[in-house]
Amino acid sequence: MADAAPLRDTRANQRARKRAKRREREDKAYLVWVHTWRCLCCGVYGVEAHHQPRHSQADWHDRKTLPLCAVHHRGKDGIHMLGVEGFERRWNISVDAEIAKLNAKYEEEQRAK
Repeated sequence: MADAAPLRDTRANQRARKRAKRREREDKAYLVWVHTWRCLCCGVYGVEAHHQPRHSQADWHDRKTLPLCAVHHRGKDGIHMLGVEGFERRWNISVDAEIAKLNAKYEEEQRAK
C-alpha cells in the first residue's frame, strides 16, 4: 500500500491554529476585573487595559495588563508615547511589579469566592 499524501497546511488550518492559540491567551473575566480598577497614574475610573507583552506579540496574554486611563495609555504622557522605560521613570511605576500585584490580587479574590 502506498504512503498517504502529506496533509497540506492550508490557510484555513493556519487561521484555525491562530484562533486556538489566541483563545489560550484570553481571559475575559480578568479583563472585566481590570476595568473595575482606577488608573495606576492618576486614579480616575474608566480605564483601558494596556497589554504588556514581555518581548514580542508572541508573549501577549490578557493577564499581562495594566489599568490605565486613555491619557496615560495613549496620550503624550502615556506608555505608548513614552515607551515602557520612559513611562516607568515618569510615573515611578514598575510595570512588571504592578502586573504581578494585580495577578496576585485577582487570584486571591478568585480563591475567596
